[in-house]
Amino acid sequence: METPTEPNAAPEEDPDLQITADPEPPFEHPLLRPVSYWVKKLLVCNPFYLVSAALLLYGFYLVSTDANFPGKEIAQLAFNFSALQCYEVLLVATAILLARRRIWYDSNLLIFLENGLILVPFILVSQAALIGQGTVWAMCVIGGTMALLRFATLKRVHLQFNLPSRLLAIGVVLLLVNVALPLIYRTLNDSKVGTKPTDGAAYHFNQYSWFLILPAILALANALPRPNQADGLLPQRRWIPAGLFALWAAGSIVHLYSLGYIYNFDWETPFIVPPLWVLAWTICNRHTNIFRLRGLRPALLVAPAAVTMIAAINSAPHMFLILTGLNILAYAILLLKESSSLTLWHLTVLSLGALGLGFINLHPVRLPLDLNATQCLWAVALAYVCYWICVSRHPKLGIFGAILVWLTVLRISERYVEGPHLALQAGIIFLLLHSLLWTDQAHPGAKGARIFGCCLWLLHSLILVPLALPHGTLILSMGALLVLASYVISRFVRSHWPPLILPCVATVVLFTAPGSHLAEPAQSVPIGLWVVAGSFMLFVIGTILALTKSKWHPATATAAAATETNQT
Repeated sequence: METPTEPNAAPEEDPDLQITADPEPPFEHPLLRPVSYWVKKLLVCNPFYLVSAALLLYGFYLVSTDANFPGKEIAQLAFNFSALQCYEVLLVATAILLARRRIWYDSNLLIFLENGLILVPFILVSQAALIGQGTVWAMCVIGGTMALLRFATLKRVHLQFNLPSRLLAIGVVLLLVNVALPLIYRTLNDSKVGTKPTDGAAYHFNQYSWFLILPAILALANALPRPNQADGLLPQRRWIPAGLFALWAAGSIVHLYSLGYIYNFDWETPFIVPPLWVLAWTICNRHTNIFRLRGLRPALLVAPAAVTMIAAINSAPHMFLILTGLNILAYAILLLKESSSLTLWHLTVLSLGALGLGFINLHPVRLPLDLNATQCLWAVALAYVCYWICVSRHPKLGIFGAILVWLTVLRISERYVEGPHLALQAGIIFLLLHSLLWTDQAHPGAKGARIFGCCLWLLHSLILVPLALPHGTLILSMGALLVLASYVISRFVRSHWPPLILPCVATVVLFTAPGSHLAEPAQSVPIGLWVVAGSFMLFVIGTILALTKSKWHPATATAAAATETNQT
């Protein structure tokens, strides 16, 4: 007889029908994969296109340096120019064909190769410095016209490619500039005197090309259209316009450098400062169009200020002043929109300090302590570091800041007799002022560090007074007044009084120098009277300690209370 099953009972599982999960494949290190894996990875990237373009350029080099080439310079230029035009037409036609078959990666690769080679014809024309002006004009016009036709075809046929009209307009401007540069250099070369001139129209135009024309080219990136849609197909990615512009800008830089090399102009480091400065501001303005990283913008804001230091280091003071002034103007405009940005405030203050140092370096100004511009720069950098140390409110950083102040003042005032004493006073006062921000309960040892600083300050002040150094009294008085004033200000800012030891020691230091002058008549008093007076003073101090023992030594008060309880 079969036993009835419960209605809610789960059916028995057949062990033969149980399905077991597939075990996870073991981890395989990429370096242990077979060679065929890496070969496939390489072929997917299609390196043959890149190698083909590299071989083409290398072939042009061999042809242009071949002394046995029939026809010499004109024939060499004509061959390279014609081969390059055919190659670029082939690139565009193949890219359109691959796009029709929806082979997006290889199609994009060919288009980017075309944009990387688009300015090479004008570089070839520039290298042929001795050809006639008529030939230069003809090749420049042909090269520009062919480039316009290729891009018009690409825009009309390859509809999926992200090639906005504004980008094409910028491309036309860059193309016209690169067409005009060989013509202008060739024309001015006829009036040039000497092989490496340092004056004249050709020399100044070469400088203006780096200082004005190239920065203006890079500034055109700010006119690129902002992407207003998400990425779709590979030819529609949002970074494509910026990538094409980067290739055009790089080609313009190479073209300009080639022109200076061909026409014997020395290249100088300050040439790259204005383009780098414009590029830094452009990236800061448009970086969100390509990528968005948290915390990146403050670093990008620092870049324009850092670029100006290249001009300062390479003896270009006027360029440093102009770019620093423009930085201050840009930071001030940004502050109108972002008034709460601490980074902008710090950069504005530092740029103002750098501007002042630039004027000092350019115009001879007698500074206190015979400071020079380099020492002032280190002083401004130290002030900036000390600001962040003060913001931290950590005692250990306060001690570190005091050491920095001591070393810096010691380096600045090393030529003066009172220099070491001034440096030590400055370091101690910085530590005591920083101690006004400490929270003793949160940092064990903070109270001991403050007491040690006060004792060191008092001891050094007592040693400094008998030395009668120049400005010694002024150093002590100004330091003591600064501590007292900061103590009172801290009371109103933080709503409670800081430790009492600070004003007490500051008051003693303040009256140390005047007290030494008042003590001169007391030297005639018999020493016995001083000993008696000292005994009374010690008695008073002992009484005060006994009365306040329960406050500064609670263990003693607890033991006394326990003893009294036991006796009762």
